[in-house]
Amino acid sequence: QQSEKTQQNAHTESAAPCEGKKIRSDKTENDPSKNVRDAFKTDPDGYYLAVKQEIDALFKKYPRDKTLSGVFCCSDWVRVKGNARDPQYLVGVLRIDERVRYICYALATEDKNNPPEEIKNVCTFVPANVFNETQGFFIIFQSAATGECIRPELT
Repeated sequence: QQSEKTQQNAHTESAAPCEGKKIRSDKTENDPSKNVRDAFKTDPDGYYLAVKQEIDALFKKYPRDKTLSGVFCCSDWVRVKGNARDPQYLVGVLRIDERVRYICYALATEDKNNPPEEIKNVCTFVPANVFNETQGFFIIFQSAATGECIRPELT
């Protein structure tokens, strides 16, 4: 079974995952954005539907990539940086029961013990294949329901 730790929202338009949380000093109890965020929690596709146009634009602009399709059987990926033999940055969607459950950002690595500082608390290392456990991708999983970054951990 997997447990999940939630983190901050990721920003899909710039493909800059999980930037630092910003707190407004003038925030009030009647903040209308709270109602929008709460709606995401009740709709299993809430956040995904809010950013679907941006995700679709990425899938139209960049080439499809199969590098992680063997790792995540119900997923689609595009290569934002790198080439077919050496993908460096991928964006993908993972489906469970034919519904998008996660928007994913994958950054290639040759050292699973050295994640970039800015994502080390929200990423999970996934090997690209079973024959090499140190090379793969640091992946950020963003909930399609809430937009929160989820860090799956095997227990």
